[in-house]
Amino acid sequence: LKSLIGAYKEKDIGKARDICNTVLENHPDSPHAFAILGGLSQEQGDYESAVLLLEKSIAIDAKQPETLNMYGVAKQELGQRDDAIAVFEKIVKLFPDFIDAHINLGNLRYEDNQFLAAKTSFNIAISLNPKDADAHYNLGNTLRELGKWEFAASAYDACLDNDSTYKKAYTNKASVLRQTDRDLDALKNYDEAIRLDGCQDVRLFYERAI
Repeated sequence: LKSLIGAYKEKDIGKARDICNTVLENHPDSPHAFAILGGLSQEQGDYESAVLLLEKSIAIDAKQPETLNMYGVAKQELGQRDDAIAVFEKIVKLFPDFIDAHINLGNLRYEDNQFLAAKTSFNIAISLNPKDADAHYNLGNTLRELGKWEFAASAYDACLDNDSTYKKAYTNKASVLRQTDRDLDALKNYDEAIRLDGCQDVRLFYERAI
């Protein structure tokens, strides 16, 4: 099992797949082997195979938050949003400290324009890990949609405190600063985003200029 997990973490797909198949020959009820095969399929963009393999793993052991989370993501990638939401809701109920499920659920709520529900999910994620830059960034986007400009700017600041290279946080922070007539500060944030981008994205120059 250690060699299997090691190969998976090292992204040696061929080796990990071979080990999984060997494990299953001797232990056909190994949830870890099915879960890793599902994860490999998911990383290669084969979400249909990922769902089938992850379902086999879950049928053997339904109390694996990481496997359930991968299953929810695969369902989401296949466009089965209701199923994905149900999976993430199950995870946060059974494993309330599993941060990824809160973030994934928040993202789906955000996409469905359920901004208050998304805000709740992201706040829970931040309470679990205050250093998670993605959670702060997503909270900032949600607060921006709610028209809470100052709170959104603070969320982007928290994101950047934990990851000073988060380019999108600079551009989104700049957009909310403009809403509060802080144009000079907005320009500084656009400039930082352009510096991090290496002047590759012309849209940043356009956004800065308007």
